Amino acid sequence: MSSSLVGALVGSAIAFVIGDAVGRKAELVGAGCLYATAAASMAAAPSLPLLIAARALYGVGIGLAMHAAPAYIAEAAPASVRGVLVSLKEAAIVGGILAGFVSGVVWSVDTEGAWR
Repeated sequence: MSSSLVGALVGSAIAFVIGDAVGRKAELVGAGCLYATAAASMAAAPSLPLLIAARALYGVGIGLAMHAAPAYIAEAAPASVRGVLVSLKEAAIVGGILAGFVSGVVWSVDTEGAWR
């Protein structure tokens, strides 16, 4: 699990350079591509080391998105709803994490190879 946090740290460090060079929208699109690639890689991982590497790649996407999303919302949203939209973004992240852990518990009960 912690490999995604290491990847997020790397993604956050990279985001300072990438965000200014390519813009927030392109950074978010890149983060989405990393999410999709990492998700497919995690689903197809035949071994634990490859799963860990895919989770680290996913973490890089997290780091990029966590940098770009609030700034993009602040730049694109009207002032009257800016705070609400940033709060909803955070609520969606927390809800998604919760849903991921709950589904992992439900699907891995009495299952060999639940590390997937």
